[in-house]
Amino acid sequence: MGTDIHLYVDRLTDLGFWEWVKPPYKREYEYNEEKGFYYTYSDWWKREDAECQYDPCGRNYEIFAFLADVRNGYGFAGVPIFKPIEPQFAGRGLPPGIPFDEEGNSLEEDINMWLGYHDFTWATLEELRNASWRTHFKQVGVIPADDYQEFKKLGYPPRGWSGGITGPGIHVFSEKEYTSLKHLDDEIEPYIKVSWGDSPLLQSGFYRWIYSDWMDNVVYSVGQDENRVRITMGFDS
Repeated sequence: MGTDIHLYVDRLTDLGFWEWVKPPYKREYEYNEEKGFYYTYSDWWKREDAECQYDPCGRNYEIFAFLADVRNGYGFAGVPIFKPIEPQFAGRGLPPGIPFDEEGNSLEEDINMWLGYHDFTWATLEELRNASWRTHFKQVGVIPADDYQEFKKLGYPPRGWSGGITGPGIHVFSEKEYTSLKHLDDEIEPYIKVSWGDSPLLQSGFYRWIYSDWMDNVVYSVGQDENRVRITMGFDS
């Protein structure tokens, strides 16, 4: 089962209360037999230049670990995908004055959204923009033996890497085990467990989102004070 992030943005008004900043699109959760569960968006969202501009895109377990200590070091089914890192804002819970209960349900009828149900936390936009986005990850995964030489030459795995793999005839070797092999049975399909360094956060949808034109406009509306813009995060799994 995967994990998704849910985000709520509010700003501190001149009157001293926190006001929801409504996204400029409408998202609905729908289901049919062919697609299963899926999101649909308003026509505005379908514009090519709208991608990642007003909502962080996709699941990104490096981001979840970095922000809130969620999926820190592992992916689906607990498979290790990087060495755990130091999270930036874990454990803060829901901020004061937010209109959600402890199960992530909105307490106001006009806020038609769910905040997830675990690992709630929050940060001001200033804190987010000043966070350690160049954090270095030590990624781990397995690659097919046919791709191993390319990995050694380039220093990072090709597209075919995964957190783990099982199946008939498949055997996962450490690099030391694989390079010391003198013979390999024809019935064995070898994969090699490798590690490499990476700093993926600067290319993430979340990072682009906190520097998006839309977020800049939110800051402008409160006198360019990034501490008056707050992002609350929740997760489901």
